[in-house]
Amino acid sequence: MNLNYIDIFVIGFFGISVLISGFMNVHKVRNFEDFAVGDKNFSLSALVATLTATYFSGSTFFMTIENTYQRGILYLVTTILGYMGIVFTALVLVPKMQTYLKNISLAESIGKFYGNLVRSMIAITILISAIGMLAVQFKAFGKIICYFSQTNSIWALIIPAIILITYSSLGGIKSVIYTDIVQFIAFIIPIGIIASLTIKTAFTLQKIENYTFISFFSNGQSIKELTSEYLGLSIFVFLSWCIEPVTSQRIFLNKDKNFIKKALLVSFMIFVLLRISLSILPITILKINPTLDPKDLIYFVLNEFAYNPGIKGILIIGVVAMTMSTADSWINLASVSLVNDILFPFKIKFFDQNKLIFVKIFSFLLGVSAIFLAIEETNILSIIQKTTAFYVVSTVPVAILTILGFRTYKYNILAAMISGMFFFFIFKYLVDKLHLGGDSNSYTIVISTFFTTIFVLSVHYIFRLKGGWMNKKDPLNKFIESEKRKEKLANFFNKIKNFNFKKELIVNTPSNSVVYLQLGIYLILWDIFLVLKEYQNIIIFFVFTLSVIISILLFFHSSIKMRTTNRFFYKYSLLIWNFTLFCLLSFGNLVFFLFNPMNTTSCTIFLVNNLVLFLFSKEYLAYFVTLLSMIVVFIINCIFSKLSIVTYHTLPYQYAIVVFLVLIIALIVTFFIKPFYRELKIHKELLDETETRLDRQHEYIRELESHIIAQNKKYDKVSNK
Repeated sequence: MNLNYIDIFVIGFFGISVLISGFMNVHKVRNFEDFAVGDKNFSLSALVATLTATYFSGSTFFMTIENTYQRGILYLVTTILGYMGIVFTALVLVPKMQTYLKNISLAESIGKFYGNLVRSMIAITILISAIGMLAVQFKAFGKIICYFSQTNSIWALIIPAIILITYSSLGGIKSVIYTDIVQFIAFIIPIGIIASLTIKTAFTLQKIENYTFISFFSNGQSIKELTSEYLGLSIFVFLSWCIEPVTSQRIFLNKDKNFIKKALLVSFMIFVLLRISLSILPITILKINPTLDPKDLIYFVLNEFAYNPGIKGILIIGVVAMTMSTADSWINLASVSLVNDILFPFKIKFFDQNKLIFVKIFSFLLGVSAIFLAIEETNILSIIQKTTAFYVVSTVPVAILTILGFRTYKYNILAAMISGMFFFFIFKYLVDKLHLGGDSNSYTIVISTFFTTIFVLSVHYIFRLKGGWMNKKDPLNKFIESEKRKEKLANFFNKIKNFNFKKELIVNTPSNSVVYLQLGIYLILWDIFLVLKEYQNIIIFFVFTLSVIISILLFFHSSIKMRTTNRFFYKYSLLIWNFTLFCLLSFGNLVFFLFNPMNTTSCTIFLVNNLVLFLFSKEYLAYFVTLLSMIVVFIINCIFSKLSIVTYHTLPYQYAIVVFLVLIIALIVTFFIKPFYRELKIHKELLDETETRLDRQHEYIRELESHIIAQNKKYDKVSNK
């Protein structure tokens, strides 16, 4: 497939951005702690971006489209239920981990209770999982690169993988986090474009060919087949996402458990939204062409949907970003586990003195090992299940029991981990030998995990070992937490009860005249775009006229505001600002999108206008006004359709796309852009305060110098006399 110059520019820009963000922090890694956990002060937006980017991997992309195409919508439902393991970690495990957060890793935290041997065993299971996950990411990487480079798939896999391994090995966790932020932005945009275009296709097919999603719910499988296959898979996914290795590492990147809990929950919501959005694609393709090889779906997408210049490039960097964001995280996790939890406990002096050098060397070697595994194994899901089994069967039960407060003899834990693995291999052999059917890998992992848990508890209570459930909450702390929750709930209802729309509009209106000028310039650019496109529509003409008038008023307002503080002018500011945001960028933007044939350009304009709306206004006001605008536009559309005022009518799928695009913009602004600006504002205020203090100190020093000079002159006069 040939790429045009716009696609090449997009891919090149992404590559340069990743390289800059990857290598810019190499010089800041001064010791092993910097490489492993940084300064443990990462922001919420950084944590959410890196968690979501790591969750939504290249293997996730290919497994979602391939398995949903083969198995139906129920595969999506099953995996999403499994992802509740992230919610379980956030709501149940993280609140009990405050004392653990001073450590570097999960293995180190558990090792403090059960010794270095258990610590090393946990690290080994993480290491095996990491190699497997790296292999599937590199395989996904090679798949997309091979198609466009027209080279041998092995070299298409090896060359970019070596580049990724290099920056991950040198830069440590900070390089991983900052590249994850770039990669998160790079793949969330193409997923939005894919979902928008395929929703349009799906609803068009429904209208023409009586297309329904229900027929693809199970893809023709019986209830018995569904039960045997998906129940085990769902439980397996849940267990594998409970205190999942990369999640556990991210938990140790901040010292506040509530902060981490919030980051996990937000990441879960974004992750599920992205999975649902991506699943629309294979469902639509199944209707267009049900005879495709699932492995060729990505090529079909690039040929069928990426018809505009630049779209192919955006889709390519989206898939590559998913792969890279997960691969670099697993490289960092595996190397840290190897050095910190396998080699360090043996107290070898040579290793202790050169931990940073060895962690970088091992990062590179682990990445190379994963490349070889990716070349040998072909099935992505098979690689994940085979390598994840070690961690899920032996480590997950021990980690959950320990965090929840269960304590026992260390050799009980050691015996349970080893017995669980032996049970897994024996049970898997029997299942494969007897041909029991269903997803044998998932079932054997799930049953073996429960075996490990039962082994720990039964041995502890049968032999009456010391320990048991130690984490009993202090009644006073329990009462204090309960009162805090009640207070938060009461404050929330009081805000709703005492809501004053006029006051909120006043708060929403900026005092800086430059902001009015910026919004006016943006509206002028939008007006130019509408003129160039030559839309032949009475409603679009109305939006254009309104936009021109408001642009002029904003420029006039910006110039006058600098010279006056008149009370009438203040009310005028309140009116013009909020009218611009809510009537033009919300209502007018919806009209522009819904009363025109949908294409990539209209989707992009709609996204940008919503981004401006959410950036320049309070989030809750933007949500409220967007919902109100949708209701009004729907009523207008119904009236105009009956009166035949417009030639183009809004189709149902466009409302679905509106909701989806608004959700994406709202999440990005609420959890990434605005927190980033708040942090910048706080840093600026601290800097200004520091400068003010320094100026005062300099002034005090000058006064002191003047006083000393005056005293010296007096002393000289007295001395001369």
